[in-house]
Amino acid sequence: MKKVRYLVYGLFGGFVVLCPLVFACFSALCRFRAAFVCLYALGFIFLLKALLVPGRRLRIALPDVLLALYLSWGACNLLFVKAGGTDALPIFEWISLLLGYLLARSVPERAVPLVLGAIVCSGCVQAAVGFLQWLDVLPSNHNLFPVTGSFMNPGPYGGYLAVCWVVGAGLAIRAVRRRRWPSAAGWAVAVLVVGCLLALSDSRAAWLAVLLALAWLLCRAAGIRWTGIPVGLKIAAAVVFAVVLCALYGYKKGSADARLLIWRVSCRMFVESPVTGSGIASYASRYMDAQSEYFAENPQSPFLDVAGNNHRAFNEFIRVGCEQGAIGLLLAGGFLLSLFGKSRAGRFRDPIRGGILALLVFSFFSYTSDIYPLKFYYALLPGLLRLRSGGRRHGRSVSGALRTRFRPFAGLYAVSFRREPEPGERLSPGRDLSSRFHVGILPASLSEPAGLRLPGRIP
Repeated sequence: MKKVRYLVYGLFGGFVVLCPLVFACFSALCRFRAAFVCLYALGFIFLLKALLVPGRRLRIALPDVLLALYLSWGACNLLFVKAGGTDALPIFEWISLLLGYLLARSVPERAVPLVLGAIVCSGCVQAAVGFLQWLDVLPSNHNLFPVTGSFMNPGPYGGYLAVCWVVGAGLAIRAVRRRRWPSAAGWAVAVLVVGCLLALSDSRAAWLAVLLALAWLLCRAAGIRWTGIPVGLKIAAAVVFAVVLCALYGYKKGSADARLLIWRVSCRMFVESPVTGSGIASYASRYMDAQSEYFAENPQSPFLDVAGNNHRAFNEFIRVGCEQGAIGLLLAGGFLLSLFGKSRAGRFRDPIRGGILALLVFSFFSYTSDIYPLKFYYALLPGLLRLRSGGRRHGRSVSGALRTRFRPFAGLYAVSFRREPEPGERLSPGRDLSSRFHVGILPASLSEPAGLRLPGRIP
C-alpha cells in the first residue's frame, strides 16, 4: 500500500513537472483544450488516489474556510453577475485548481519533499528549454525575444522560474541548517541552473519577486523578525527598496508607464461596480472602452504615447477587484494572508511560503491568472502547507484554545464532572471519571490556594 501511495503522489509530481510543457502544446491549438487536458489529468490522479489510497483525516484550517467562501462567491459571480452568458473555460480551470488543492492537501508531510522537488525539477526543465532556445536549437515562442521557455513571452517564463528558484533556495537553506550537505549541494546546483535562465528572461517582476522572497527566507533562517530590527536598518532597507524600484522603472520606462496607465484605467473600472464587480472573465471585454473614455476626458494625458490594444490588467489584485468586486478581493486577500499566520505549518513551511510570496510579488506586475501553470501554484503551494492551530504534535483542540483565551474570565464559575475515587484507587493523569455533578467557585487565577478545598476536587 505504501508503494501505491507513493505512485499516486509521484504521478501528481509528474503532472507538476510536465504542466508547462503540456499546456504549451495544447494552448497553441486552443486554450480550452489545454484546460480540459489539465482537468482530465488531475481528475484521473484524484480518482486513482480515492480508489487506491486509504482516506486520511484532514484538519479544517482557516484557509480552507476562506477558500470555500471565495469559491462560493466566484460561482455566484460567474452565474449571476456576469452579463452575456457563462464561459466554460473559467469553470474548467477552477475545477482543476480545486482538484489540485485537494490533492495537495492529501499529500502526507513525508511526501511533501517529493512534490517540492517536482517544482524545482520543473524549473530545471524550463531552464533547459530556455537554454536550447538561447542556442537556437529550439525555436522561441515570440519573434522579439530569444528565450521564452514553454510560454508565449519571457514575462510569465520569468515568473515561473522565480517561483521554482525560491522553492529550491528555501530547500537549500533548510538542508544547510540541518547540515545535510549532499542535499544542500543538489539544491544549490538546481538553484544555479534556474537562476542563470532567470537572468536571461529579462523579467523585472520576476527579479523583484526573487529579491524579496530571498530576503524573507534569509530573515527566517536567521531568526530575524521585523519588530526586532532597529529603526535605522528599517529606514536603510526602505531606501534600498526604493532605489531598486527606481532602477527597475528606468530599465524599461515605456513598459512601466504602460502599466501605470492600465492601473489608472482599471481603478476607474472598479469604481463603476465596486461591490460585486462586473463578472469573472469580463475584464478583457471592458478595458478598451474604459481606456477610450479615459482619453476622451483627458486628451492631454502623458500616457497617450504608451496606450495600446490591451486586455490584461498586469495586476491580479486589480483584476480581481474589477471582476469580483470588493467581496471577492477581501475573500482572496484573507485567504492569502491566512497562509502567513502564526499557526504551525509543517516542517517545509518556509520554502512553501517563500514560493507563495514570490508568486504574490510577481502577480502585482503581471497576469498570472491567464497562465495556467502559474495559476496552478496558487492551488498547489497553499495546499502543501500543514496548517494547524498550534499545540504539540496534532495541534491544540478548540476547547483548549477557548480555555487559554478566556482564562481571565474562567474564575467566575467552574463545572466539573467527576466521581469520588474508590478507597485505594489511583487515578492516572488525564483519566475522565464522570459520574457526579459539582459546581464550585474558582479563583480568577485558576489556581487553588493552599488549605482551600473546592467542591468536586479530588484530594
